[in-house]
This record gives sequence, structure tokens and C-alpha cells, in this order.
Amino acid sequence: MTMGPAAPGREAFYRLCELVDYSDPAPMWSRICAWSEMLRRVGPNLPPRIVELGSGYSFKILFALNILEYSGELEVVDIDVDSLDAQAQVHRFLGPGFSLKISPQDVLERRSVGLICIVAGNHFVDDLIADQFSVRGLSYDDAYSDPDLHRRYWSEIVALGEEEIVRHLAPIVLGRCHAPLLLNNYASRFEQAHGLEEKVHFINSVMDRLAERLTTAGHPTEILARGGDVWLCKGRGPIEQQSARAPSGRSEG
Repeated sequence: MTMGPAAPGREAFYRLCELVDYSDPAPMWSRICAWSEMLRRVGPNLPPRIVELGSGYSFKILFALNILEYSGELEVVDIDVDSLDAQAQVHRFLGPGFSLKISPQDVLERRSVGLICIVAGNHFVDDLIADQFSVRGLSYDDAYSDPDLHRRYWSEIVALGEEEIVRHLAPIVLGRCHAPLLLNNYASRFEQAHGLEEKVHFINSVMDRLAERLTTAGHPTEILARGGDVWLCKGRGPIEQQSARAPSGRSEG
């Protein structure tokens, strides 16, 4: 596996950025390479299925799997049908060696993803929190369309405290994901441009506390820092490890 200029898909990535007039693609390519490294860390032998939660208009995991020359199935789950159509278009443009499954549904309605897979989410935790904790008089759509409203929105969520957020999120994660889980957080272009460092630090702290909760519950989870990115990596607990090794080879999904 190479991640230099000859990395699989690199040329296609830069060509796509030119087509959509995306300026300064180098940081995104670096993050794509980081995803490929972290996916390999979580699953040295990648399973037949990768499930991406809240895929949106980010194609980092799709390109990362191409770098790894993955040959299984990537399932992208999102309630936004247009974003899923964009995922399919990029998949066709790239022409990787793995298939793409489109799942137009709320990620929280995806009750079980089975054991023989990896569940991943790029910059997903903030969206999950925003979905679970509303702010009176301020809709999600409004908050994500204006920097000042976004800052106000997250200031009110931060005021709830890490413990309240983690107490609510832990059972959601445990009840829906027994497979290895890989989530990341970083300062996005939008967050960097509008001075939203407090939000980014809060999400990082929530991920740290969530990792502690999951580990205590028997699901070994670690937090890793890579540059400015923070990664939550959850392995299988003892029960899930036994199930994944079952002779039948059947999974829950």
C-alpha cells in the first residue's frame, strides 16, 4: 500500500477537485490517507463490509478504501438522498474494486449493523449531538447555514456539559453498534474560518469521555491523536469477539 503520489485514486481525486472547483485539496487528501491508515489499524484484515454513518457529501472513506484496494462492500447511510446520489456518482467516477450500497435512512434507525464489519463516521459526532439535543428557537438547518447562529447553537449545547451529552450518547452507541467503530473529529474548513475552536474542543472532550464509558462497559475503546485530528477507536468486547469467530460465520445484520 502506497500513500505517495502513486497512491491508488490520488490522480482521480485531484481531477475531481478540479472538476468541482475545490481549492486547496491537499489537506483533504492528507485526511483521506489518515483514514486509510486508521481503517487498517482497526481492521488489519478488512471485513467484507464497511458501514459509514452520516456519509453526507464527504467522500474521504470512499477514497481511503480505494487506497487500501478494498474489495468488499461500502454501505453509506444517510437520510439525505441527494448526498447519497453524490456518493454513487463519485463511486462511479473513481471505479474502485469495491461495491457501494446506498441506505437512505436515519442512522439511528439502523438498529444493527452486524459483527463482521467496521462502522465508521467522518466528523460524525457533532452531527449526532446536534440531532439529539435541540436548542429552543433555533432549528438545525438555520444553525448550520449561518456562522453566528452556529456559534450560538453550540454555545447552548456546550452549556449542557460533557457528562449529560455522554450519558445520552453511550447507550445509543452500545445499542446499535457491536462491531469495531471508528469516528474522527477535526476542525473543518467552516469551523476554522469562523473561529469555532470551542466547539471542536468540546467534541473532542465528549469523545474522550465516551471512550471511557464504552471501555467500562466492556468495549475496549481508545482515543488517538494524529496531528489536529482526534480518533475514537472501539474494538469488540469479549462477547462480540466470540460471536465474530462463530463457526457459522453468520452476522446479525
